[in-house]
Amino acid sequence: MGILARITSAAKSSNKSSNESSLSGGGHGIDKNQVLAPTDPTVINPMNAGTWQTVRTAPISETPRYFNKTEADALKHVAAQKREEARQAKRAYKSLKRLEESDAQVHTAHRSYIKGVADNELIFP
Repeated sequence: MGILARITSAAKSSNKSSNESSLSGGGHGIDKNQVLAPTDPTVINPMNAGTWQTVRTAPISETPRYFNKTEADALKHVAAQKREEARQAKRAYKSLKRLEESDAQVHTAHRSYIKGVADNELIFP
C-alpha cells in the first residue's frame, strides 16, 4: 500500500460521516470558493456571461425615406460628434485595459510573495 493510499484510507476511516478524503475535501486552510471567487461580482467569467448591451445613437431606418436639409445637417453634426466620442471612448477603454493588466501584475506578484511566505513556513529550523 502506497503512502497516498494510506493517507486517503486513514482519512476515510477517521471521517465516516463524509465521503471525502482530507486531500479532496481540503484538509487545509484554503477555501476553494474564496480562492476561485471573482475579483468583482460583475466580472465576466464562465459562471457570469455579463451583459452584451449595445450602443445605438439613432434608430434603425426600416423603410426607405427622404431626408430634408435640416435633418441631414443635424445627422451630419451628430455623426461628427459621435466620431469624436468614439475616439475618446477607444482611448478610455485602452486605458482601462492597461489598468486591468497592471492590477493583474500586482495580484500575480502578491500571490508569488504569499507562496514564498508559505514555502518558508514549511522549512523547520
